[in-house]
Amino acid sequence: GTLVRFRIKTAGKDGPARVEPAPNEPRSSYSAYFLEPATAPKIPIVTVLNLDPIRGGNQKFGPPRNDAIKNGNSAFVYVPPEGQAELFDFVQVRRRSGGWKAHFFKDQLLDGMSGLNIIFEGPPRWVLSEYLAYELYRRAGVRTEKSGHFRLVMDGRQLGYHLFIEQPNKTFLGRTGGNPDGNLYKILWYEHGVVRQHEKKTNLETGHQDVVNVIEGLNRKSGAAQWAYIQENFDVPEVAGYYAVNMCIENWDGFFNNYFTYHHPDRDGKWEIIPWDEDKTWGEYDGGPYNYDWFDMPLTYGMNGDNGGGGVRSFFGGGPFGGGAQWWRPPGYFSGPLLANPQFRKEFETKLRELCETVFNEEKFGPVVEALKLRLRPEVTLRAQVMHENPSGALQRFDNEIASYHRQLANRRRYILAHLPK
Repeated sequence: GTLVRFRIKTAGKDGPARVEPAPNEPRSSYSAYFLEPATAPKIPIVTVLNLDPIRGGNQKFGPPRNDAIKNGNSAFVYVPPEGQAELFDFVQVRRRSGGWKAHFFKDQLLDGMSGLNIIFEGPPRWVLSEYLAYELYRRAGVRTEKSGHFRLVMDGRQLGYHLFIEQPNKTFLGRTGGNPDGNLYKILWYEHGVVRQHEKKTNLETGHQDVVNVIEGLNRKSGAAQWAYIQENFDVPEVAGYYAVNMCIENWDGFFNNYFTYHHPDRDGKWEIIPWDEDKTWGEYDGGPYNYDWFDMPLTYGMNGDNGGGGVRSFFGGGPFGGGAQWWRPPGYFSGPLLANPQFRKEFETKLRELCETVFNEEKFGPVVEALKLRLRPEVTLRAQVMHENPSGALQRFDNEIASYHRQLANRRRYILAHLPK
């Protein structure tokens, strides 16, 4: 349980001395961590040691920090259930909403990732829903972040299981077959206007003209000309797959918001969509049924002309207090024109039917849910104990939530197939 840092110094009898590594190197010492023998659980154990006070991140609904430090002074010990343990030293660790961000050196990546978020934000259900959502996107062929769960020990304190999500960045783009030189934007719901709502994450000096142009082009054209423009500017199978998964998991906040968009500089400059912030999915929305038995989000959702099935808006369009749908959001910059285009809509509906037949069903995805249950059920008990909660109550809630995902697979799939065009 001890981190040891050391340097090697050599000196001749009369010559100058040399220290390795040099004190001004990004890794200013060699490092070793002494593990106590232990039986690993079914998920990795991560131990983080912060030798300096942890810096706070940016506010959840605010601009990103512009004073990022280049080097960190934290150690990150990764012990998988099988295989070799790894020590990552001089890692950047900083707080974020609901947890921490960790950034690794490019020459020592954690399973191919240079940045990841470690979170337990909100109710325990969210760390299940997010993981299952990313798994479905991945199986649908959408460019998707890695995700999973760690048992976390932070500065000697047991914190129980946490969700980890890879940070979309240049390393992520390169790992998933993209070009790191492309433009990556995060959509912000709380801003206004194309430029302010698209927070640029790469190539900050080149501005927003590409996203302004593509949105103007979408809205300026219609019919066959619009379809030709869509084929020219969008990775149609990838984007259609993203919206199809949104429909499967009722990601009501993932059309207007909660995604990254990526402009690929190769392949004729195609645009893609990368999922993000998948917590309130799989039948959950603010004010929704306590057992998450919501299965009827309409298949017109997210397209221009959709009114939420009743013409009454949420707070984005007039207030949720008039008896309307709490989950309704206006169409997004991309989803509105894309899903309303007849030819793109056929691609979307074809992909949606294909997912229901091949992935989004109890036979194929039910085992994914059950595997998650087997991995995390022991962790639920441990976390309840370290958080001074009732273990039996936590297990009951966990089992109820697992059962709700199985109901979603059956009932949401049934709804989709009943409402797709014959």
